[in-house]
Amino acid sequence: ARASRRAQYAFTALAPFVLLGCGLSAAGIAAGFVSLLVCGVFGCLIAGADLLVAVRALAAGRGALLLDHPVRCGFFAFLCSGG
Repeated sequence: ARASRRAQYAFTALAPFVLLGCGLSAAGIAAGFVSLLVCGVFGCLIAGADLLVAVRALAAGRGALLLDHPVRCGFFAFLCSGG
């Protein structure tokens, strides 16, 4: 496992919401398939924890390095001192 900067970590955490939620919803609306739209809305709902983790990652502090927790939903934040 590698630590990442908070913007990279937030981008990775938001990917399921954007792709499986918003992407499928937009494709369902554009194509007129209600079942695809329903799958997209469901994808938005189940990505709720990912949204919360992304918000917490962005609030972690400037210069923080984030590392996924091995068992629980969340991360460890390492703040580097400026010395």
